[in-house]
Amino acid sequence: MAVAAQDMEMMAAVMHEVKNPLALVRANIDLIELDDTESEHRKRYDAMRRELNKANDILAEFISFLSAPRREDRECYLRAIIAEQAARYDCVYPVGKVFKIRDETGGCPISGDQAQIGLVISNILKNALEACGPGPSIHIRIYRDGGGVCAEFKDNGRGLNGGKADKPYSNGIGLSICRRIMADHRGRFEIKNADGGGCVVRIYFPPYEGTAPGKG
Repeated sequence: MAVAAQDMEMMAAVMHEVKNPLALVRANIDLIELDDTESEHRKRYDAMRRELNKANDILAEFISFLSAPRREDRECYLRAIIAEQAARYDCVYPVGKVFKIRDETGGCPISGDQAQIGLVISNILKNALEACGPGPSIHIRIYRDGGGVCAEFKDNGRGLNGGKADKPYSNGIGLSICRRIMADHRGRFEIKNADGGGCVVRIYFPPYEGTAPGKG
């Protein structure tokens, strides 16, 4: 069910307000640690900071989703969107070395909102890198599937925990947002363990039918 614009604005405002006390808690943890001479407590301080970082990541993803402008479908190309998102990591994870992109569609277009699709791909890449640890390798294949276009992301990470599809993601919000965006594009979002280890994520877009304004 669609959320009214005023409700979206209020939810975004609440998210921003929640970030302020989280920042205050972290600052106080830092101050307490400075006065604490017990080295055995440092692991606890680090654990608290990690949990606060997770909370901030959840808020950042949710705020990004809520703050996104009304969806506008246009002709776009998965190869270009993926390359743009991968380039954000290029200073640490070079495109062509860590990210290996193969487009088998011959440049077949899709119809969608480039910013929202970019958010999905950014989430996939970020979580793949987190799951891989040192020496990441992410193979990305773009191919035609039943008239539509599919992008497959296969990593050499730890795979899914017990087969649960939300475990490689930093939080369930990110996974929910990806699925919501793909459903809005009449597509699919699939994630599972890859043969031989690691994880594979597939996003599918229906056949291109020409440019048309998004329904939002």
